[in-house]
Amino acid sequence: MYSRKKQKRLRKWLLVTTAAMICDIMIPATVMAQQVSPTDTTESSNTVTVQSAPSENQSDALTSLPAPKDRPAPDVTIKKTMTLKASAYSSTVDQTDGDPFTTANGTRVADGIIAMNGVPFGTKIRIPDYFGDKVFTVTDRMNAKWGSTRIDIWMPTRAQAIQWGVRTVTINIVS
Repeated sequence: MYSRKKQKRLRKWLLVTTAAMICDIMIPATVMAQQVSPTDTTESSNTVTVQSAPSENQSDALTSLPAPKDRPAPDVTIKKTMTLKASAYSSTVDQTDGDPFTTANGTRVADGIIAMNGVPFGTKIRIPDYFGDKVFTVTDRMNAKWGSTRIDIWMPTRAQAIQWGVRTVTINIVS
């Protein structure tokens, strides 16, 4: 029989492993939250929305990021600065098991959402090198295998997410 200390450690490991599996299975990366024209959709009895391949003007959407607007930076206290990998995801039916429009904390997908492990939901993050003063909110989680070494930025289309790829970014945790 195991000692109480080993039992406690085993229970904790099982809890963390189970939570990681649930997050990976039930809250995968997502669904298309973009309006698709009727010619771009295929409907079956299950009503699945399928987006056609991006047109040339859509694929060039992220070749150059928009310049930050000419406005004073908000009064923000930077609590922590980190350099890590940033990938992007979109809401597509083939990447989810549950409701693809709902994040891990139960909110609806929207612009400004980030998936990140190791910080509480509601944490505010900026990525100044790419998005200027835009503030993102952590409302989703990533696969547990990434730990807290990576973030996933929600984008409205799969084409934008693919265009983003994976980049090394510096983030500022502001609250």
